[in-house]
Amino acid sequence: MENQISLDDAFKEVYTVLTFSDKDITSKIPDEVLRSIVEHASNSSIEPRIDMEKDLLDQDISEEGKDLLSIIYYSFVCNEEEKKNLFKIWSGM
Repeated sequence: MENQISLDDAFKEVYTVLTFSDKDITSKIPDEVLRSIVEHASNSSIEPRIDMEKDLLDQDISEEGKDLLSIIYYSFVCNEEEKKNLFKIWSGM
């Protein structure tokens, strides 16, 4: 998807990816965050499709959706070492 999409549509993409994610990943995301994702996603009419044969970066989801997934992963899922590595990548080091 090349065009900028609505926040609700991006959350629908995130929700769809999370439904295919391992429980040990989704269990680290606070319930209030998951509820917010579901609330936003329910306002979207898109139907994202996930190809289980592709890596996450190769999925047909928007940059906004990928950005939200990155923020969620950084904030709730990854450990301190992963956070340091991601910070280096994001800051261009």
